[in-house]
Amino acid sequence: MNADSTAAQRPFFQEEDLALRLLQSDDEDEVDRILADAGYSLDNEAAWKPLGDNMGNFQTVGNQQEDGAAALVEKLINSVDAVLLSECYSAGIDPKSADAPDTMRDAVEKFFGVKKGRLDFLGPDEQRELSEKIHLVATGSKSSPCYSIIDRGEGQTPDSFPSTFLVASKDSPKASINFVQGKFAAGGTGSLQFSGKHNIQLIISRRQPHAQSGSGDDDWGFTVIRRIRPSAVGFRNSVFVYLAPGGSIPRFSAPYLNLLPGTSKKSSPVQAYAQPLSYGSCIKLFNYRWAGRSTATLEARRCLERELQVPCLPFRISESRSFVANYYSTTVTGVWADILSDNAADKSKMEDGFPGSATVSPGTIGTLPIDLAVWDERFNRKQLRRLPTGVFFLVNGQVHGSLGAEFVSKLRHDYISEHLLIAVDCTNMNRDVAEDLFMPSRDRLRKNEHYKELRTELLSELRDHPGLKEANARRRQRARERAANEPADVDEIFNDLLKRDPTLATLLGIGGRLRTGTGPGLNVKFEGRPFPSYFRLTAKSKKKLTKNCPVNSTVKVEFETDVENSYFQRPNDPGELIVEPSMDLVESSRLWNGRMTFKFRVPWDAKEGHKLRLKVGVFDVSQTELLADEFEIVASPPIIRKKKRSGKPNPRRNPRSTSSNTTNATLTPPVPQEVRKADWDQHGFEKPADAMRIKSSPEGNAYDFYVNIDNSYLINATSEKKSDSGLLKYWFTWGLTIAAFGMIKTEKDRIKNSDDEPDLKKISDACDGLAPVIIPIIRALHAGPRHADDM
Repeated sequence: MNADSTAAQRPFFQEEDLALRLLQSDDEDEVDRILADAGYSLDNEAAWKPLGDNMGNFQTVGNQQEDGAAALVEKLINSVDAVLLSECYSAGIDPKSADAPDTMRDAVEKFFGVKKGRLDFLGPDEQRELSEKIHLVATGSKSSPCYSIIDRGEGQTPDSFPSTFLVASKDSPKASINFVQGKFAAGGTGSLQFSGKHNIQLIISRRQPHAQSGSGDDDWGFTVIRRIRPSAVGFRNSVFVYLAPGGSIPRFSAPYLNLLPGTSKKSSPVQAYAQPLSYGSCIKLFNYRWAGRSTATLEARRCLERELQVPCLPFRISESRSFVANYYSTTVTGVWADILSDNAADKSKMEDGFPGSATVSPGTIGTLPIDLAVWDERFNRKQLRRLPTGVFFLVNGQVHGSLGAEFVSKLRHDYISEHLLIAVDCTNMNRDVAEDLFMPSRDRLRKNEHYKELRTELLSELRDHPGLKEANARRRQRARERAANEPADVDEIFNDLLKRDPTLATLLGIGGRLRTGTGPGLNVKFEGRPFPSYFRLTAKSKKKLTKNCPVNSTVKVEFETDVENSYFQRPNDPGELIVEPSMDLVESSRLWNGRMTFKFRVPWDAKEGHKLRLKVGVFDVSQTELLADEFEIVASPPIIRKKKRSGKPNPRRNPRSTSSNTTNATLTPPVPQEVRKADWDQHGFEKPADAMRIKSSPEGNAYDFYVNIDNSYLINATSEKKSDSGLLKYWFTWGLTIAAFGMIKTEKDRIKNSDDEPDLKKISDACDGLAPVIIPIIRALHAGPRHADDM
């Protein structure tokens, strides 16, 4: 800003007219021109104040979400908070009082009558009606859209703007309210740096009548936030400022403003700013830069649902731009509401048996429910990019961090890894742990001791989950059936290679014989009952009703039942798990296909020999008494963990039996599977130059190797030498397979003292790079040197 600027000039626009002209603009440069015409250019220093009254606010604003979708979700979360607070005021309840709800779901149930605060309990018409409280409207151009977030929430008075909308790194006014999400007073600024080159946002708001407390509270207030680059202020960093002529937020009086979108018509885009809003807020983001800039009802929705998987309130997305679309307005309830709802179409998109559930309770972190989904195999790689996949940590349905592909690879479910959706509900996590684990930006995790403990527990639970293992085995069986038949003499081929050069077996760490089955046997399809007729210890567990549990570990106990997998997570009449004397004794649990598997621990202060009687059962609306069984656990001596071996070679070992730095288990010889173009997508091939894809096998230390025999380099080579096509394919297939196998062996040796897994994608990519030269290299070596006599 110009330090020599004089007092604010008197605008020749009326405030209401100025606010509406800014609202109806869809370009940040036009916003600048409108402000300049009104006398509010940046040269007029008295018209602008630094955000948060802090000239160094760029550090706070710039340290928010790294993704435009996560930043936009923060605006929607603030709208959810505002609507819940509005209803609280309407009910005559002080949001900070003991009469206020304790959680967001409690608030949704109390104020809107939604059972347990779960949107999947509502029918489509009820969801649609509730979604009218919050709107997201896309306007502007197709390539550089603007988005308006409009809510019928509590709104703010003009004088409260600086302490609500315009704070940055200050105490949040919502910090002491239990049933809202936004408590860091900075997350709403995350969208600024995605808003065009000037980072412009418009805010218009009016206080809800029941929340007003004084004169002037009935006015509409509005302001504009924008960024001033370092060259304009003489600072090292930019400064974010907001419009406040003479130090005051502009205001005006009006019974309503046309801020809400018009009604949706299937054949045409929705008209923006067509219906009245008498109180609440509208925040407009100009020229928003993110991945979801295409059709709002499709691309924007998918981007938002990845970051807001279980919204506590539904919202409405409307498209006013001239896209060709099947519909121009849609209700967003979150991906899990669609999956779990009894009338949900998404249930048909699931692998058999899913969705599923589990719980983990690691240490002092708290009990964390887990929802598991595996998208149906018919979704190809392109379609999967439009669906949320991965492992996510949710708080009140909003993603607060995730575990990436590196973690998913450790689960060893390679055939379903790209179709997995796993949500870990951290809403009731120990609050101290949550503060240490989740960053204020709510899009990433601190990798501290809690992170390591939680990650270890999830790895164990998800790797051993029977439903995931069965789905992976089914996919593997189908993948191998789709691949071309493996050579009948594959055993002879590989053994012949080893005979020619015996050191090959030593170098590759090969042991055992070839195994070409499809992994663990597949269970007969389980048909569960809506309500259980029994819940009891399995015969194996019942043989010994006294279980020894080390004081520093857990004991596994299995129950059998005949109830369906979704018993505990379904919206209608879900079951309740009862553990006496305390649920705190459960380290983890999961229900799958008639088996309820628990890991129990003894109390943290238990001494050796301490005995505890447990009663474990289930209850639901169909029962008059608890279905339960009992057993006893005894605290036994702690498990003494053996130190991992250093991995130093043993000189007394026969070097031909294993390599000098062998892994804990020898690798099974590889069996290449041939894949044709028609099945590329099923195996992860995307283009003609792709050559090799590798997946973990359920058979222990074994891997599945898929070779693209419609690879462009192989086709070119065989077309030039048609008479040698069989030999060239043999060189290509086995050359790449053995090269990949060697890279896996080297990687396993490198990581043998950790729980890491070889990076199969990186090795597959390396084989893609080797594909163009593998045949020329083998051909040249096979021919030998031209002048062998001279060597």
